[in-house]
Amino acid sequence: MTTLTNNQKQALTFLAKNIVEKGDIYAERVACGETDLGDWTTMSEMLSVLTNNGWNQKEAEGTLGSLTQSHIDIDDDNGLSYKGEKVVWLVHYTEEQA
Repeated sequence: MTTLTNNQKQALTFLAKNIVEKGDIYAERVACGETDLGDWTTMSEMLSVLTNNGWNQKEAEGTLGSLTQSHIDIDDDNGLSYKGEKVVWLVHYTEEQA
């Protein structure tokens, strides 16, 4: 398990509440008992969430870059895109995982 910095924890909390938990099928997956929760998103959407919640652009980019090692799965072979941008998998994060 990767030890996260406070900055990473805070970023993942914002991303979970603003992207993952607002996803179309999140509640349904929780109700079914799924534990491997997350959501497909784009880097620009994640950057937007962070910059709208106190990070400047450079800080947000650095934070997301550091999270690609543990909580953002950039699968170069998934072939998914949204509005011309590569889609990545964002792992659901809760404070209890800290």
